[in-house]
Amino acid sequence: MILKKAPSNHLTGIITERLRGVVDRVTYHNADNGWSVLRVLPFDNPHLPQTVIVHQTRVFTGATMEFIGAWTVKPKYGRQFKATRAIELKPATSAALEKYLGSGLIKGVGPKTAKKIVRHFDKETLDIFEGDIDRLTEVPGIAEKKLETISAAWIEHRAVREVMMFLQSHGISTLYAVRIFKVYGDQAIAMVTEDPYRLARDLYGIGFFSADKVALSIGLETDSRQRIMAGISHVLATSRDFGHCYLTEAQIRSQTNDLLALDVGDRLSALLDEM
Repeated sequence: MILKKAPSNHLTGIITERLRGVVDRVTYHNADNGWSVLRVLPFDNPHLPQTVIVHQTRVFTGATMEFIGAWTVKPKYGRQFKATRAIELKPATSAALEKYLGSGLIKGVGPKTAKKIVRHFDKETLDIFEGDIDRLTEVPGIAEKKLETISAAWIEHRAVREVMMFLQSHGISTLYAVRIFKVYGDQAIAMVTEDPYRLARDLYGIGFFSADKVALSIGLETDSRQRIMAGISHVLATSRDFGHCYLTEAQIRSQTNDLLALDVGDRLSALLDEM
């Protein structure tokens, strides 16, 4: 197995590792929450399949993946790799690519059609899908009507992949990435970029601190109006949870300053008037 240790999580003491390989079988997949059990063949030891637990919107056999997470041992199921991130890589071999394309990934492409496509284009296959998909009509059995079906399915798959990669690149685990995609669909990138704090408002389990990490990751300034407004809202919501009916402006200023690690200064009064 290719196991590369990443920096450990100092809060939990868990050592983060990486596992790269090809998905040999999808043992279980829950379409509602994305919870999946995969059988993965590691690159450096394909004869020793490993069990990977991960949340993914869609999972397909033949996919070449990099999983980031940690090993766990369950009394009933034994050793498993619990992934918090999953990155789709370019298929490692023609056989993996053929299995990947024929796994149900693309409507209109079954195992037989996948074999024809890979035999025709070989190593250029993915480049054809990404940049010149009309050339699929060169493959016997793929006419214009079937090409339309394949093209639409590929665009949909690419949109899902891009959303998941974007969310995970900004520190969102696969579990929440699936939930975010369920809520926002292929508009997730645009909506999260426009207002990352909506994550705390729209999704149960994602609070201000998680949304703030995403906001800072995508480049929002620490003293931006958007961040300060979100901080004020969090301070007020937290005070309600503790049974307070109101806070004075001085209390709001102090708590917001502490929360955001900055001085909101005279901007607070104007922002409160907008709320």
